[in-house]
Amino acid sequence: MAQRTEPEDPGMAVLLVYAASPTECWQQSLHVPCSSTVAHAIEASDLKSTYPALDWRRGGVGIFGIKVSADTQLRAGDRVEIYRALQFDPKESRRRRALHRQNQQRQQRQPRQPRRSVG
Repeated sequence: MAQRTEPEDPGMAVLLVYAASPTECWQQSLHVPCSSTVAHAIEASDLKSTYPALDWRRGGVGIFGIKVSADTQLRAGDRVEIYRALQFDPKESRRRRALHRQNQQRQQRQPRQPRRSVG
């Protein structure tokens, strides 16, 4: 009786991208099994050895600009984007800018004091 073998997983190609800074971009093409998730692809990449301090789960991940979870199943040709964590809270930044504008407007409304002449 012949042994039945399961068909071999042909795999698929995906691209991983990480912008470490506005001027530095890392990317790697990977061939992963068809059943791979975003997390599997990232763990199989060289990302951890290139950026050992990076916690990719903190900033989140996406596929072609759409945020997804780490357990999202990949499709052939997907571009997995690893996002950086925010440096500033956007709400707090807006509050600071609004407060700054208010202070500037108050200063412009205040009448100027005349200079006293010396002499």
